[in-house]
Amino acid sequence: MHVQSHHHPDLPLIARLQKVEKVALIVGAVVAGGTGAMWLWPALAVHVPDAWMELRFATAVGLLLALTSLTLSTASNRWSRIAGMVVGLVLLFLPLIVLATYAGLRPLHPEWWTVRPPPSTAVAIAISALGVVLVRQTGRPLKFVADTCAIFLGCFVLYLLGGALFHGHTVLGVE
Repeated sequence: MHVQSHHHPDLPLIARLQKVEKVALIVGAVVAGGTGAMWLWPALAVHVPDAWMELRFATAVGLLLALTSLTLSTASNRWSRIAGMVVGLVLLFLPLIVLATYAGLRPLHPEWWTVRPPPSTAVAIAISALGVVLVRQTGRPLKFVADTCAIFLGCFVLYLLGGALFHGHTVLGVE
């Protein structure tokens, strides 16, 4: 028995996923923007639970940059895609600086680094930035790297979810 295969996209499924993507982008922007605003204006932080302030300012900015880069990189306009790649490269640079400070590099302005994200968050932001930069690349090795970044991020989100729901992050000794 021969099963015919086709390589045509499921357009109704893609349309539903695009709606979900828009909702996810909006929710991410609201969370990151709201957290960033609370760090900039501490008077706003008294109106929300303390746990919300665990998202560091640099992480909120990184999330906003990732959302912006992803939105621009999936646009049909060539210049928007280039802008998305540039934002992704900037995003890739920022967590590498954070990781360098953990490795012992002394920054020019140490007062800027008093509340830096943990190394695991910096690594996740760097990997997401790399994935966003490579998301539209067509070369086979680059596509593989982008897919690997997406798989890693999915696993990282599941790890964080398990840590939040079941305190599973304490199993690895990570606080």
